[in-house]
Amino acid sequence: MKRFSYWLLLLPLLTILYAPIEVSATSQDSLIQISGDLSADGKLFQLENVKPGDWANRKLSLSNVTNHDVHYRMDVQYTDGSKQLYQALKLKITNSNETVLFDDALANLSNQTEQTLRPNSNETFHFQLRFPSELGNEYQGLTTNADIIISAEGNSDTQESSFPLSSDSQIPTHDNLPDTATFIFRFFLVGTVLFTAGTLLLLYAKARKTA
Repeated sequence: MKRFSYWLLLLPLLTILYAPIEVSATSQDSLIQISGDLSADGKLFQLENVKPGDWANRKLSLSNVTNHDVHYRMDVQYTDGSKQLYQALKLKITNSNETVLFDDALANLSNQTEQTLRPNSNETFHFQLRFPSELGNEYQGLTTNADIIISAEGNSDTQESSFPLSSDSQIPTHDNLPDTATFIFRFFLVGTVLFTAGTLLLLYAKARKTA
């Protein structure tokens, strides 16, 4: 009975620990509050075993927590891993009105212009990270890491928040591909065996008939 009671006490705690949460980043001196589809360690994207044609969607919401305009911009910074894969990944950003704000190579995000967030207002952005379907096998098995950085300024105050992203691609496997050479060899081997067996049967039948 006591053991059952312990489990009743632990159940709410386990529910809290393992339930999915929406992570937000803010502080007393923040200009903007950022929340959205972040992992527990603050990553915006953490993709594993992706292959050409795959994509993933995430969402971030920015809220101006001040009583004055805040100017912000989004940048990207390569950190480590394959630069080849980093430069090949595509990123699309749309706002809550489904207006496309950016649709280009991830590495070109730094060319974004500054935006303004009005006092006590908010804006939601939808991010789609894509592994282009036209990429070849030379991109398979690569890993890359980068940071998406959101910088904000207002009334001589500044704030910078970074959200890591990581992506690793599948190593190609040829298990399901036909082995043409093996197939041809087996075909001729079976044909040779059948031909030899047929010839021997004919000779045997002819020998019996002669006898």
